Amino acid sequence: MGWLAPEAGGTAVSLFIFSFFVRQGIGAAVFGRIVDNFGYIYCFILVGIAIALLSVWLVKQKQYSA
Repeated sequence: MGWLAPEAGGTAVSLFIFSFFVRQGIGAAVFGRIVDNFGYIYCFILVGIAIALLSVWLVKQKQYSA
């Protein structure tokens, strides 16, 4: 974290850890609801689509930055 001011380092780390645990809780609740209502296959389809969209977005970001 060399680009951060020294006094902001603790805040940045605590915000990252907070968001990490909140995302886990939300993800478990959302995907648990999907599994209960539709089954596992729809979770795998949803995650596959999300990963594909994320990879396309990352490739485009890399092309624009170069």
